[in-house]
Amino acid sequence: MREGDDFQPDELMRVWDTTLREDKTITENKQKGVNSFIYRPGRYRTQETRISEFAAWHMGRREPRLECAA
Repeated sequence: MREGDDFQPDELMRVWDTTLREDKTITENKQKGVNSFIYRPGRYRTQETRISEFAAWHMGRREPRLECAA
């Protein structure tokens, strides 16, 4: 990639800044929801198939935790 031919630094920084600000807002709002007394954890919605696929993949890769014998 070549500066000026493939991208303009000022435009790249503007898009990057906008994206980071939007992500920050989304993340903060999500955390507010999770911290709410109304929040109840549960299954993913049917529209969130990629998230549930990732969660299943991740859980399948975790090492089983050793249970402590009492």
